[in-house]
Amino acid sequence: MTKYFVFLFLVVSNKLLSQKSTGDNFLRNDGIKYEIAIVSRSILHNRPSMNYIIIDMPKKTKKFFLRQNFEYWKAKLTDTTSDWAANLVLYFIYERDAMNIKHLKNDINLWRSTKENQISFWKEFLRSKE
Repeated sequence: MTKYFVFLFLVVSNKLLSQKSTGDNFLRNDGIKYEIAIVSRSILHNRPSMNYIIIDMPKKTKKFFLRQNFEYWKAKLTDTTSDWAANLVLYFIYERDAMNIKHLKNDINLWRSTKENQISFWKEFLRSKE
């Protein structure tokens, strides 16, 4: 009986670890936690302020996401359970200015009205990185 529980524990632990390392828990619209940070730039250097998405994400998960190609992200961006979260994660891992996200004020439906433009942007951006 003890061997069975140890085996079950190992199976469940392995499943949880693999789920965490692939970042699936960051790609759920209903579970994504993020903040928008405004970073002021020097006027002397003629740089405007930037808005960054901040997500508390392990480095290993961020590295996993950075290795993914556009096809991976397209699947996440077109799935209504992960589209908003995937977009936020992309802004976070590539440190893109998120001014348009800030103006949406967490309105997923409003963001979805611009979703095709976002997908086109990420397609071009990610393919340029391959």
